[in-house]
Amino acid sequence: MAKRISSLQTGESVTLRFHGSKKLGNETHDNAAAFVEIRETGDDAVAVFDLDGMLVEAYRFNGRWAYGTSAERLSLV
Repeated sequence: MAKRISSLQTGESVTLRFHGSKKLGNETHDNAAAFVEIRETGDDAVAVFDLDGMLVEAYRFNGRWAYGTSAERLSLV
């Protein structure tokens, strides 16, 4: 069974897939990261990852995890 972002444990090592968009001119790429936490407020959820000292946030959008201002899809590999 595949891992889900919502079930990760603090400090767990994962590989994130940042799905790019030809329309925006960015390519899909993978990065190793450590899971930091999920912050939930009402129906909103933000997952925080540490990519070699840089914190990256993903958020729930239309039933999936996304990143950036264009809501590009983020998933675990």
